[in-house]
Amino acid sequence: MCPVRAYRAVAGAVVVLAGWMAIGSGIAQAGTAASIAAVEAQPLTDVVVDTIPGGCNPANLGTIKIDWGDGTTSPGVAAASGRACEISGSHTYAEEGSYTTSVSYSSLNGLPGGPDVGSVTVADAQVAASAVDDFTVSAGSLLNATVATWSDPAPEPLSSYSATIDWGDGSSSAGVIGNGTVGGAHTYVNGGRFTITVTFRDEGGSSAAAHEHAIVSGCLAAASGAPAPPFTPAASGLSARYVQAIYHDILGRSPAASELAAATNALALGATRSQLALTLLGSSEYRAHVVGSAYEAYLHRAPMPSETNTFVMLLGSGAGDEGLRAQILGSPEYFASRANNSTDGFVSALYCDALSRSIDPLAQTNDETALGSGVPRTTLASSVLGSTEYRSLLIRGLYLRYLRRAATSSDLATWTAFMHSGGTDEQVIAAIVSSSEYFAEFNPAPAIPPMVILKGNTLGTTLTRDAILTLTVYRALPLGHASAVLVRPPRVTLVGVVDFGLHHKGRIKLHWNRTVHNHRLGRGRYLLILEAFTRHKPYHKPYKTFKLIGISNPVGLRIR
Repeated sequence: MCPVRAYRAVAGAVVVLAGWMAIGSGIAQAGTAASIAAVEAQPLTDVVVDTIPGGCNPANLGTIKIDWGDGTTSPGVAAASGRACEISGSHTYAEEGSYTTSVSYSSLNGLPGGPDVGSVTVADAQVAASAVDDFTVSAGSLLNATVATWSDPAPEPLSSYSATIDWGDGSSSAGVIGNGTVGGAHTYVNGGRFTITVTFRDEGGSSAAAHEHAIVSGCLAAASGAPAPPFTPAASGLSARYVQAIYHDILGRSPAASELAAATNALALGATRSQLALTLLGSSEYRAHVVGSAYEAYLHRAPMPSETNTFVMLLGSGAGDEGLRAQILGSPEYFASRANNSTDGFVSALYCDALSRSIDPLAQTNDETALGSGVPRTTLASSVLGSTEYRSLLIRGLYLRYLRRAATSSDLATWTAFMHSGGTDEQVIAAIVSSSEYFAEFNPAPAIPPMVILKGNTLGTTLTRDAILTLTVYRALPLGHASAVLVRPPRVTLVGVVDFGLHHKGRIKLHWNRTVHNHRLGRGRYLLILEAFTRHKPYHKPYKTFKLIGISNPVGLRIR
């Protein structure tokens, strides 16, 4: 026999089997059938196989039968083409797979031919998938919709199909197969533009993909616009109330008795409120709070002791709060837990966590391009944390936390400019909590409008309710310029308290002979503060106590 010279397969799901044979001396000899590739549901024709030398007479083959291996048979057709003898047939396979075929025939002299055994590999018909329109959804809201449509030229039961939905934020889920549809449900945590990829598969191996987008607005990690809860210090003295307030607001706890005594004594000896605040803000205790809040905000867990120690040391070396936050935002843990190891997920989570808003399309494109070119995630996080938008958001939060009010446009402009010039978070906080506004927040004066020295030794004010009045007198040391606008001028010492007794509401005059504890004041500069108290009887105490209800403005007095 001569070897096979050529055969050809055309697109589709039909198989054509061919054999070649030799006829000599009245004996029919078996040929070799082809190995053919086909596609389900598509016909195939014109497969040519050479026979032995000596030519081919199709009339000598008699009846030709092709068994296709899938339980069906059909007659074959023989044709001569030069020295070749072609046996061809037409068939459509309904299902992909591998099949064994055979061709049998008989000659005119009655001798059987074949069977010629061959094989057919039937590939899965190519399925198709199409996208639907882009989706618009809010962060935190469930997106539950048809995300793609599909078709198959050789339809099968729905159980034969499957689909995977990549939601573009690093998460994926199985699709729900319907008649020509793929459904899915997902909740986006962060705002941004996410590419949804739906991959539709037939169990035979054919697959197709469709792409659309989810435009997600808002963030679950939105900044709170509510002020911090009010706090009422338990102490009655001005300095003590202030110290209790800053310990509460900065460290989240009350000062120990020794801490309260040391702080109030320092203020009495001339330390400024700003110096006291910066001391607390520079402590390891406060820095541990900064580390813990950053871990909770960005990684949603508490730091381990070793992590706290590492970052407290980093803050102590001058890295700054934003340096700490950039390290956490750029960490592999953040990329895995918040971004699902996705670039889209990272930039969207970064904007939500740092700026409390969804990323805009231009920024998303630019940031993803930067990351693709090799810019580290920590560098990108530092850029966001150094923006005016971030610093404005930070300052708004500080005003809500410490002053319990919204920051004005002037406040924002002043402090963002300060931070752009190198100012730190702690310096801004120290300025806020050392301000007269913060001091007055915890030392209100509802019962005493501004006090004035009317004439000589007479003090004047107005009470909004009946009150017991006392005058606290401080002496400024050394002698020199005294400021009447500061609550504690440099180097002051307590002289004593003058009791004026009960006065009724309305305009009043207090006559004072400049004597404190039976000692007349000598030459020098003094600071006068009028305090108002009311009697009240707590239910758990059998005796009456006094409650501070008002503090006047400080008034400077110079005695020559």
